[in-house]
Amino acid sequence: MSILLLSGIVLTVVPLMILEGFALFMLFTFTRDDNDAKSAVNLALIVLAVGVLCLVGYFLRFFI
Repeated sequence: MSILLLSGIVLTVVPLMILEGFALFMLFTFTRDDNDAKSAVNLALIVLAVGVLCLVGYFLRFFI
């Protein structure tokens, strides 16, 4: 397993778990105006985007 695939998987799975946790937290506690929660979700989305780019780069390498 290459380092690009491993980092892509880790950088995709971890933010998804964080986003799901915060989504459930916001849904049940109605803290949509919390700046810390918004910042954590934005950070998780950025890390998720980097992970998806790593996975896309790994799989495109085999098709090009």
